[in-house]
Amino acid sequence: VVGKQVGEKPVAISLKADTNVNLEKQTMSMAGLSIKGLGLDVSGNIKATNIDLEPAYSGQLNVVPFNLRALMKKLGQDLPETADKKVFRKLGFETQFVKSSSNFEVKNLNMILDQTSLSGEFSMLGLENPAIKFILDIDRINVDQYLSPSEEGEDNRPITPETAATKLPIRILQALNVDGSLAIGKLTLSKVKLTNVNLKLKGKDGKIVLAPVAANLYQGSYSGKISINANGKIPKLVVNSAIKGVQIEPLLMDTTGSADLVGRSDISIAVVARGKNTDTFKQTLSGQAELKVSNGILRGVDVPSALEQVELMIENERFGKVNIEGDTPFDSLTATLPINAGIVNNQDLLLTAPGFKVTGKGVFARLVDMSWKYDLKVAVDERSLSQGEKTYNLSDYTIPIKCRG
Repeated sequence: VVGKQVGEKPVAISLKADTNVNLEKQTMSMAGLSIKGLGLDVSGNIKATNIDLEPAYSGQLNVVPFNLRALMKKLGQDLPETADKKVFRKLGFETQFVKSSSNFEVKNLNMILDQTSLSGEFSMLGLENPAIKFILDIDRINVDQYLSPSEEGEDNRPITPETAATKLPIRILQALNVDGSLAIGKLTLSKVKLTNVNLKLKGKDGKIVLAPVAANLYQGSYSGKISINANGKIPKLVVNSAIKGVQIEPLLMDTTGSADLVGRSDISIAVVARGKNTDTFKQTLSGQAELKVSNGILRGVDVPSALEQVELMIENERFGKVNIEGDTPFDSLTATLPINAGIVNNQDLLLTAPGFKVTGKGVFARLVDMSWKYDLKVAVDERSLSQGEKTYNLSDYTIPIKCRG
């Protein structure tokens, strides 16, 4: 073959198959099928019945791993732009299949995509609203590599209803008929590293349920149930999730590149939202979340030392520079967060640490515009301090801190 889509130099493609056709019985078989060329090496066997009216096929295919990126370039076709330019350089699979006029089944699938190995089975049964079933097992995958690269300055753009709202594909959700399970040994998503990911998906008549969803991350675990009911005029989203024992420091290091907070976190959330897009979800979100951080350290600032220096300056009536460098260990941080119509409130934040405690209350977040109106109070314990020959009785006091923006 030669032409614009394969280049000006001729490309040899070979096709071989031991083929038998029986028109009386309406059958066909292709044994020892082999296709080679353009970097492809495909082999297999195919059988067909009822070839004149409604052909039904079955067989086995084996595609030796090839460079998909190079093939698409050769054919003048573009692949989706990806964050990692090196992906799609290795693709291959072997599988058995059955295809009729209304059904399509893939069995004993083994697939390689770059560094990822996938195995399982997949089927689509029926013509209208086909019933989709799948069981897939993936050893590891970095989803971030396959996402489109972020545009310059995208992370700094202000979030507005116009830029944030994403419409739900309501008609697709209503027509979805699916029953499947997915297991992933190692998953990287939005820089977060998860292991032993397991989820089951069921959807029919506009009701989609992800349950159970489970994973391990950063010495802790995640478990949850997510459901969408798209049956009525206004879809309903229900989320119940729990994170237990997750270490904050390595999580922040992976997602932000730095970690100012250390500790073990437990988070639970139970919320309901209604709407046709993500913006109305934010406006209608209601429920409650709970937060607990234990054995924590706030890096970069030594709160007790800074307060102590200020107190001594006041006692001595000598003002100078306050050195805040260091770390602040704390015992625990707890908060319950009632959510009503997209407004996250809190009245019981409590951080306990040696020598002081912090309490807080107010609007923790308005989800529509991500603003807050929150008040903190730092209460310092009464204690004595010796410096040289002097002993100071430092009285207890409270420092108010207002958070706006």
